[in-house]
Amino acid sequence: MKTIQVASKLKDQFMYLDPFEALDLLGLPGSFALGVTQEEEGFDIPSALMVVSAQEDQLTIEWLYVAPEYRGNGIGSHLMELAFEEAKGRGFGYVSVRITEEYVDCGLLWDPERFFRNDVFKAEDEAFSEWQTSMRSMSGLLMKDEKENEAAANDPEVVALKDLSAYDRAESGDMLRKLFSAKVPENFGQYLRAADDKLSFFIMKGSEVRGVLLTGGSGNTRYPFLFLAKDDNDAEKLIRAALYHAEDFIRGTEHILIRCETRFSEKLLEKLQIPATIFQVATFTAATSDYDKQREKAFREMK
Repeated sequence: MKTIQVASKLKDQFMYLDPFEALDLLGLPGSFALGVTQEEEGFDIPSALMVVSAQEDQLTIEWLYVAPEYRGNGIGSHLMELAFEEAKGRGFGYVSVRITEEYVDCGLLWDPERFFRNDVFKAEDEAFSEWQTSMRSMSGLLMKDEKENEAAANDPEVVALKDLSAYDRAESGDMLRKLFSAKVPENFGQYLRAADDKLSFFIMKGSEVRGVLLTGGSGNTRYPFLFLAKDDNDAEKLIRAALYHAEDFIRGTEHILIRCETRFSEKLLEKLQIPATIFQVATFTAATSDYDKQREKAFREMK
């Protein structure tokens, strides 16, 4: 058994273990993927895949899957252990996992909730939603709202990332941190470098930054990965500006993945009547300290 880092150039090799294209999330700042292969007749056969993203003070397991014929050998637990080791190496206190209805109902003979429901991971009380759509699905809406979207895109307070000077980019993180505190990642500069500068926007009132929408993409998937606004009006402007310019830069067949981490985001998408397939997302979270305690207990019991 070998464990390797799965970079973008190896995506095709692990494709059959990635039915929901989780590897497209490698464009997110701080994300990584690990794969496990088994040697058979001189070939390295992919047997498992884990995709992990980073948010604030925690790592999030976006996808963890072991091919059915290799289960029962501790491969999933091995990958999960590596996620905890990486979290501790980065100074993070938590590891979480996202489980969508789509995964549970996918027919892959995999029960993620059972795997993560243990003494370490605790289910969060509130479930969020994940909206999946495409430019083709939104074509009718974009035509209907063309004037409103164009007005937002041309609003002098809406500034595209590509039009910000290097100085303003450097200062924007500090300004946003004063407004939104811990919601703005410490590695904000990495977020800016990962963003599509044609489809990422700031709300600027004079020289003051009041909101941000950063979008990125990898493979066949586009996604907003940082969305903060001081009020509902500014939030709507950011979304409408992105929708207006999206027609020029996003192919009709590309997936658009929108994660509603708050009820605020969900209400805005409902107000804009974004056509999408919506899945509920359950979140399980574990403290790295609790994981260490469980491992120590297991070692003691083995002696």
